[in-house]
Amino acid sequence: MRKCSKLSIICLLAAFIMFIAFHTDSKAASQVSFTSYTDNSITISWVKPSESGLTIQNYTIETGGKVVSQVSGTQTSATIGGLPKGWTGYVRVYYNGLKTYSSGSVYQLSNYIIGGVYANTTPETISENNVGVGAYFSLKKAYIQANIPTNATGVQYEAYKGKKRVLNSTNYSVSDNFKFVNNAVYKYRARSYYKNSSNNVTYYGAWSPFKYFAVPKASAVAKYNKKGATLTVYRTPGVKYYKVYVTTKSGGTGLKLSKTIKVTSKKKYKVQLTKKLKKKKINYIHIIPYIKVGSKVVKSSGWPYMSLYIYK
Repeated sequence: MRKCSKLSIICLLAAFIMFIAFHTDSKAASQVSFTSYTDNSITISWVKPSESGLTIQNYTIETGGKVVSQVSGTQTSATIGGLPKGWTGYVRVYYNGLKTYSSGSVYQLSNYIIGGVYANTTPETISENNVGVGAYFSLKKAYIQANIPTNATGVQYEAYKGKKRVLNSTNYSVSDNFKFVNNAVYKYRARSYYKNSSNNVTYYGAWSPFKYFAVPKASAVAKYNKKGATLTVYRTPGVKYYKVYVTTKSGGTGLKLSKTIKVTSKKKYKVQLTKKLKKKKINYIHIIPYIKVGSKVVKSSGWPYMSLYIYK
């Protein structure tokens, strides 16, 4: 009977200790906070456990199953550096310490969880090469698309016609579009964002550099008795010149320069195309605007094209 009674006391004590550990974990969600971030670091803070008889020796911080920091028991915050830009992850905080009961018994507590929180560094900047524009010419719609950086929730897009903003999208992860008019210069850009589910805050990366595009009104005619084709292009304010390329391949490959049209104050330009055209075949004519931006001239990242059968 004594052995059985002694065993019962041990079992009850074990159950009591297990209850204490479980109770600490159940409060985890409110005990750790994401405080601040930089391009390559995060700072978290936590509430010190206030259980009677508990002495905190140190805190262990881990993410992704790996220990990334250990700080003294007097601290209630920590900064973890050496992280890449665009990093996101779930960070957990554990404590190690001593628990003294009223009976005088002292127990070593190892890796008791305080809680966890999602954290992030600055979202990654989308490079100029990772954002572009295309156009549905018949619908007069331009669509912007960007490659989403790893760990980003999505991408925000912005477009301007002069100083007027014509697109300010949010919560788009693939692309967005807006109406455009011919013979006007547009500029656009994108930035990635991360929505932190722990604090419901959306964090934005830096905007990509502006890119530019214009869609001039144009037409082309080829005749049986005339060599090449006659091309008519209208003036676009802000465009320095047009380069006209031709190819027999669809999809914009194999382009060869046929003509350069300098833009002046004239409303429209009528030119004869003869160079690089292939007779007795369908030719694709691409008109690429080159836009004056400050002291630079930049190539439009979207342009119109047309298909035309060349007779001679």
